[in-house]
Amino acid sequence: MFSPDQYVEIFNLSNLVVLNHLLNIILAAFFFFSCFSLGRLITQYFRPVWHSGFEEMVFCAGIGMCGVSLLIFLLGVFSALYKSTVLFSLVIVAALGFLDIKKHRIAGTPCPEKLPSLFFLAKYLLLFALIAGLFAALGPEIFYDSLVYHLAAPNYYKIMHGIKEMPYVLYSNLPLAHGMLFAVVFF
Repeated sequence: MFSPDQYVEIFNLSNLVVLNHLLNIILAAFFFFSCFSLGRLITQYFRPVWHSGFEEMVFCAGIGMCGVSLLIFLLGVFSALYKSTVLFSLVIVAALGFLDIKKHRIAGTPCPEKLPSLFFLAKYLLLFALIAGLFAALGPEIFYDSLVYHLAAPNYYKIMHGIKEMPYVLYSNLPLAHGMLFAVVFF
């Protein structure tokens, strides 16, 4: 697909490229805050005891991503998968989350001062896994699975404004949670 961002030297659009990347970062932060907010609203019913604010943020964001994927799935089933409905849903969830954070701060007991050495080993292994995952995520999509149904099927759902059968792609009938999250990205 043609993109002027590829030809920065020719068109001298370097300021627009930086602004475009900044906008993408802001939108990603908004999406993750919406996921966190939804996860926090869901976990309030279970009354978990968080040991740190970081633990609360990680688990609430993960549960919120499950909730957002279910929300997108329901919008797709009812053929309401429009940019306005998706954005409106995320804004409502983010607003509710912001109000909830104002009422109930992110709290938790801090980690103890003396941590076992196994904790540091786990921390560095996790850091290594995150860096390796970042390199893999920044690479281009070249595999059949990624191109045909992990990315193409959610894009097709967006184009059709609902979950519809994609001709000649068997897996378009199996909308997955990560596919629903990818559908949000296409908006």
